[in-house]
Amino acid sequence: MGYGDTQGGLGLADGNNEMAIAKKYVKKGSGLDYGFGQEKTGAYPKYDQLNAVVLQKVRCPDAGINDERQLTPNLKPSRSSKSSSSVINNYNEDPASSAKLSNRDFSQVFEQENAAIKSNMPSISIPGFECDYVLRLTGDNDSYEAPFALVDDLKQGYNPQHISSGTVGATSFRKV
Repeated sequence: MGYGDTQGGLGLADGNNEMAIAKKYVKKGSGLDYGFGQEKTGAYPKYDQLNAVVLQKVRCPDAGINDERQLTPNLKPSRSSKSSSSVINNYNEDPASSAKLSNRDFSQVFEQENAAIKSNMPSISIPGFECDYVLRLTGDNDSYEAPFALVDDLKQGYNPQHISSGTVGATSFRKV
């Protein structure tokens, strides 16, 4: 099995919010699937909109580089009044995804499938240089981030050793 075959996605339930990316290893040229649902019950405010961006983080200490840039164009999650998210459902159906989400009773869902990632540089972590990618979802004053890897290949048996330990070890979004 290759990296993309065994790693699943990332998910988080936080209050009345649930979010997921279907896979945390994304092949260059393909897209990222992400979903965000807000439950009908709960004392938390419903977001009027959800902003989604992909950030590229590049670090090269010897050259004094510690850069974070937003890749363009901005992602455009669609908003609907569906009671569940197809992306969260795909995340839940993957046996490699660790924390299953309820994915029901949503008052609204924001999601996008096959969101383009405009970068030719794969995720890499070698001594003195690192390039990582993060999906950031922001609604009102709340922001969540999920690391993911942009890779050249996801073939059976492919197991790259050059992806950052933070991305490899990630099992969830984090609130920032």
